[in-house]
Amino acid sequence: MKSFRRTPQHRNWQRMKASLLLGLTPALALPVQNVQAQGEQQLEEIMVTATRRVSALHTTPVAVTAIDGEKFDSLFASDISAVALLTPNFSAAQITGFNAAGFAMRGASQTDILVYWEPPVGVLVDDFVVPHMQTQLLDPYDIDTIEVMRGPQGTLFGKNTTAGVVNVRTKRPVLNEFGLDASAMIGDYGRKEFKAAVNVP
Repeated sequence: MKSFRRTPQHRNWQRMKASLLLGLTPALALPVQNVQAQGEQQLEEIMVTATRRVSALHTTPVAVTAIDGEKFDSLFASDISAVALLTPNFSAAQITGFNAAGFAMRGASQTDILVYWEPPVGVLVDDFVVPHMQTQLLDPYDIDTIEVMRGPQGTLFGKNTTAGVVNVRTKRPVLNEFGLDASAMIGDYGRKEFKAAVNVP
């Protein structure tokens, strides 16, 4: 007569069969201490202004990608088109031969720089509209957040937003504090860039 030895795999299979008989899924049949440990982990709440008011990102009924200034600075971008590296369904490039933005979102784009042809992707800076693609490649310095909203946004942001909106918010002033933020870049062919922002009480 052969003796039968229970392996750890056999015990796990027995537990799974018991949980299925009780109407529970194996994922729900976790030890209590593991569930409590998972419940203690909390995610940082991200606030956005995609609906023209401050709301939590996970409760905002808009497809939004929010990028803070620190994350954007890590890209060492020369203009705001670099947000496309972190945003799904969004591509951004410079139109060949012109300092104009070729933004495309969800398949809608405009690559002609004629003044009377307006782009389908709107760009706003502190709630002011940047009307034409020749002025949309903004300098990325002193940016607090960039919110990319995909899909038609005409109800809240007006015309020229049939594909989406790139909403740029610069850093807010801090009252009663003095602050200085400066950066320098030196490159080939005599390239030198110096930028500074001062917060005065």
